[in-house]
Amino acid sequence: MNVFYDNIIFSLQRSGGISCYWYELTKRMLQLPDCFVRFYETKYSEKNLFRSLLKIDRTQVVTEPTALLGLFRYLPVRNTIPENCLFHSSYYRVPSGAKINTKQIVTLHDFVYEKFKSNLKKAVHKFQKKNALNDADGIICVSENTKSDLLHYYPQFETKKIKVIHNGISEKYFKISEGGLNLPDEWRWLDDKKYALFIGDRSSYKNFPFAVDLIREIKDLDLIIVGGKELSSTEKKLLELKLRNKSHYYGNVTMENLNILYNKAECLIYPSFYEGFGIPLIEAMKCGCPVIALNASSIPEVTNLGSGLMNSLTLEEGMQIYSNINLRRDELVSSGMKRAGEFSWDKCFQQTLDFYYEIMT
Repeated sequence: MNVFYDNIIFSLQRSGGISCYWYELTKRMLQLPDCFVRFYETKYSEKNLFRSLLKIDRTQVVTEPTALLGLFRYLPVRNTIPENCLFHSSYYRVPSGAKINTKQIVTLHDFVYEKFKSNLKKAVHKFQKKNALNDADGIICVSENTKSDLLHYYPQFETKKIKVIHNGISEKYFKISEGGLNLPDEWRWLDDKKYALFIGDRSSYKNFPFAVDLIREIKDLDLIIVGGKELSSTEKKLLELKLRNKSHYYGNVTMENLNILYNKAECLIYPSFYEGFGIPLIEAMKCGCPVIALNASSIPEVTNLGSGLMNSLTLEEGMQIYSNINLRRDELVSSGMKRAGEFSWDKCFQQTLDFYYEIMT
């Protein structure tokens, strides 16, 4: 099978959930002896943390021009794509021109733009996504909730081949045995600290201020913020006003160091209104880190926590869940690790590969 991967996501992100997904698929595609894979990417992809981990022979790469990337990210791939191949873009692009027996796959991660945006970017994103879906021979949704969103916003694509394939979780996340938790030198000050984690993007629907307010109520707990963009001036003022010396921001950290942070944390605070999947949830659970999250979108599907989730975004419910964590920690850690063990990138990749062959036949 001839496969063409469009690596545009590596030029659009430095890291992130979609970059992680694309890295895990690509790494495994490169190991298949009966598949020939080529890649389209720009030189900006080299700045992506996940792309830097991939060893791709340069003869397999078609380098795209980088001028006006902000425009070309929305346009069809301009390089020639041969006949009888499968094309899969990492972010809603399509090949230019019709090719004989060329099949196209689209992966849907979420519907954030449709739900929460209201500007020109939303209109452009919706146009690009709809165009990709219209051309797609097969659609992958990362959760049943994402599939439900697809059929809500674009019911006209109900007759297309749609496959729900859950994301996986890296083997670099695991429960560290007692006595084996060694913090990097720059984090030694955390030895005697109790903290909660907030991971990733802090867009409005992620409800970062709620996490700040919850930590303010828990007197002996700090907040460590990992990833996302640099703290804005508004966020810095919020943290100074409500937490003072109880908050700490780290930018992009390695998976090895994030694993350590998960292992030592009291909990992950994840009060998001909406997730297409929610990879940090299962990362935390696999490391034995309980979660405080909202019973919304894909979160109950992924975590399977049931009554362990907040039904409303209130400090009362957050404090109740945190109290429950302290009372039933061993039980919650055990059930969380069991649930996280049901997800793997090997499983995700095999289901994706099977879907490729289904579409190609």
